[in-house]
Amino acid sequence: MRDAAAVWRVLDENPIESCMVAARVADYGIEPNSIGGELWTRRGGVDESLCFAGANLIPLRGGLIDLNAFADEAKSTARRCSSLVGRADLVLPMWQRLESTWGPARDVRDHQPLMAINTHPSCAIDPEVRQVRPEELDAYLVAAVDMFIGEVGIDPRMGDGGRATVAGWPASSRPDGPGPVSSTARWSSKPRWGRSRRPSGRSRGCGFIRSDAAWVGGPPVPRRLPR
Repeated sequence: MRDAAAVWRVLDENPIESCMVAARVADYGIEPNSIGGELWTRRGGVDESLCFAGANLIPLRGGLIDLNAFADEAKSTARRCSSLVGRADLVLPMWQRLESTWGPARDVRDHQPLMAINTHPSCAIDPEVRQVRPEELDAYLVAAVDMFIGEVGIDPRMGDGGRATVAGWPASSRPDGPGPVSSTARWSSKPRWGRSRRPSGRSRGCGFIRSDAAWVGGPPVPRRLPR
């Protein structure tokens, strides 16, 4: 995969559904070692089929033949993704192909809302919501892990517990990190869930909701798949 311009054409057509992949490509380009995954396409090229395979499996474009080919490629080696995410018309056919090999999903959400805003918020600005500072990483990491477990259903703490990845989000000076949580947080001195000064993620002022997306959580423990 070397055609970055073609990749961007696909990403730009569905900027909301493809935001996780677009954030990686914008920062690091399309080299697999840089973006933490591979961009797959078939003989017709990126304009006809595209799929991101990393921590999440994200089909971005393709017909049924393409989606089946992507699913077969995913089944040909050890599973490394925790979820399938993307447009429902792309995710669900892939999951039908994968389920017999990967086993039952933790959860299948065939109508997963994606929230976005295209104007300034109409509500009053919360002064306690601000970008996370590097010295606040420990408290932020606790909230990030809790949010990931609540949303995805698995504990992301492996190796350094995801600390290195999360630490890079505030340092990137972006309002939203490319992962499961935002790099902004609401800080309060009031105790929450038995802790003090703990950040809690909140979504406010959503301009519209896209409901044509899907999320499929795979088996809880990765296992080696038959070739």
